[in-house]
Amino acid sequence: MQPPVSYQAALAELEELRQALEDNLVGVEELSAQVQRAYYLLNYCREKLREAEQQIDLIVQAEKDGQNFED
Repeated sequence: MQPPVSYQAALAELEELRQALEDNLVGVEELSAQVQRAYYLLNYCREKLREAEQQIDLIVQAEKDGQNFED
């Protein structure tokens, strides 16, 4: 499955899928593929959020330890 280019792109695509489903614009033939795509995008977003949380935790811990944090 084609990954999104960014977290924001994934969110935008999820919103489009949600809207299409709510508006009954997705035919039965497409439904399974669209739900699978939404599931993939949700997992992608969750992983990106986990990565960001880990990076933030490292920065906060370094600050608590009195270390300077630089990339």
